[in-house]
Amino acid sequence: MLSSSSKNCFALLCDWPHAKAAENETIKRISSAAKSLNKNVLVINRKGEVIDLEKGIHASDRVITNDDVDFVINLHFSSPRVYDGFSYLLLWNPLKFPHDWSYERYAASMASNHDSISCGSSFADECFYRYSFCQGYQHLFPQIRLNHTNSGPYFDFCDDRSGVFYCGIGWDKSKTNPQQRFHDVFTILDKKSVLKIYGPKKLGKSEPWKGFASYQGEIAFDGTSLFKTISQSLLGLAISHPAHLETEIATSRIFEIIAGGALPLCDDNSFIKKNFGDRVLYIDGKTPEEKAASILRHHEWALNNKPAVKTMVEDLQNLMKEKFDLSVQLRGLYEQHFARRKEIEEIYFARSEKIHVNMIYLLNHREDDLSALKKSFKTQSYGNKSLFILSAISNFDYSSLEKEGVNYCLLRSENMDDQTQIGRMLQSVRDQLPSGENECYMVFAKNSQLFYDHLTSLVRVLEDDSEVEVVDFLAARLLGSGETSDAKIIDDEALIRKKDTVLCKPFLLRNLPPFFILNSLNLDHFTAVILAFFKKRKNTKRTTSVEIPLVTKPASKKSVNYNNLSLFCDVILLNRDIPNIPEDEFEVAKEDIYKAFRKMPILKHVMSIRKLVLKIRDSIRSIKSAVKSLR
Repeated sequence: MLSSSSKNCFALLCDWPHAKAAENETIKRISSAAKSLNKNVLVINRKGEVIDLEKGIHASDRVITNDDVDFVINLHFSSPRVYDGFSYLLLWNPLKFPHDWSYERYAASMASNHDSISCGSSFADECFYRYSFCQGYQHLFPQIRLNHTNSGPYFDFCDDRSGVFYCGIGWDKSKTNPQQRFHDVFTILDKKSVLKIYGPKKLGKSEPWKGFASYQGEIAFDGTSLFKTISQSLLGLAISHPAHLETEIATSRIFEIIAGGALPLCDDNSFIKKNFGDRVLYIDGKTPEEKAASILRHHEWALNNKPAVKTMVEDLQNLMKEKFDLSVQLRGLYEQHFARRKEIEEIYFARSEKIHVNMIYLLNHREDDLSALKKSFKTQSYGNKSLFILSAISNFDYSSLEKEGVNYCLLRSENMDDQTQIGRMLQSVRDQLPSGENECYMVFAKNSQLFYDHLTSLVRVLEDDSEVEVVDFLAARLLGSGETSDAKIIDDEALIRKKDTVLCKPFLLRNLPPFFILNSLNLDHFTAVILAFFKKRKNTKRTTSVEIPLVTKPASKKSVNYNNLSLFCDVILLNRDIPNIPEDEFEVAKEDIYKAFRKMPILKHVMSIRKLVLKIRDSIRSIKSAVKSLR
């Protein structure tokens, strides 16, 4: 079912709730603009938990779902989609930043969002689309626009203004880079009593503005104090990091200076030239001395021509209110959102609900409160599904499901001492599951939280390709359990190579694996074996699930030994071309057994000795043959 009705509410992802970060100031400004449009805003952390930046940042018990919000805006490239809702990524960061951090990881995080929002940089837009196209994500080219802007308050120009405003946190100052990037220019201006520097006194262990007489102090991160501070200055510096210049992205400062009623003094930023032209002033020169002299000349001119400065500021504010005001752009986002979302969901949502999905939930812990199950099942937009609970636990209380109207069928697996033996449990109850042409299966557990578009996106692949046996997808993993938990997109095969744990990934299976797979399949090995056994599988390239803390501990505290399986599973892991054959025709070739032996730790040395003996034998035969030919 495609989404269409408006909830008049959206969410903003706050990556660093505890920090005095520009993103948190932006969140407050967007919230204020939304209020003027009668839209509600929820602020969430990376886990989707609702937080309150005003009354305290501690997460509440409330976690958003697709039913709560029209969309989520992700402000930063570092966080993948780990929440249940349609997600937009703001393309506000220069390309250099994700490259410097870890491009492979953060490009995947960016692509986990449904759509992107442009800030007017063709470089950023094309880079994101190019990555998406090459990796098969099927994103649309960025269309909706939202700049690093604000809705004021707007301050009128007044004649008693003087000085040049600058605000920065000096985030790029460190032990390896001890000077702030405009240090030499600011050192010259500092001696002229013209500059007014604002920003944090301390940033970690660094003091970015230590030694500057022009440093005025900190400005509250409340969404409005910055504009009031700017209103006391004649000019405002809107100067860019080199990475912003390369990607043609302007920061929020240009819009803040305009709203504060000062005249922007800018560097050679293509975005500013394209959108503001000669309405603003520009810094000339290449050396620090030339740039400082240019700033001083502009300040002197502005002091002596305040009527002209006033006219320029009023013109800029009119332009901003018409084109760049945040409430104007936010209204435009809402006007385009539902048509845009429909276009995107038609690309990967199921075409119909002819296929019936049997969702099989593994209950292997008495402490399971079924909250993950209820959220995962109820949020699905796909309707043709049934819930089965596979359990070896007797006298379990299922009343919470009944209270919330969740219908289920209990599959009792008797005489199971080891409740991680998911394969044997499935094999013992497979006759109780529906079978037929339009039946498919998904096995999931407490460690997976499914998003609203999980089933429908998987079913779409089965609809489009009748040869596919297993539908895979992208999943995020929460790293840590705190309020500021990090997250990343899981690379299943990389984790398996590292002997990390990938538990019970909720694939969509056209058919359950045969008996000789299930009987050897435990929870630790579920994902690895499914990936290895089924040759015809396809990935949706959609992030539709998040892995939350593990259901069970892995077999080894340090790592999972994916080679320590039964002989049959070893053969499968080594030979991905093995066919899915019926029970009465199952055969194992000698070479497959040798391959398996070579992987088994116990027989590894035996196989090495055998290899050496064969090598010596072949050498002796070669020598004998050579001697014989000489005769």
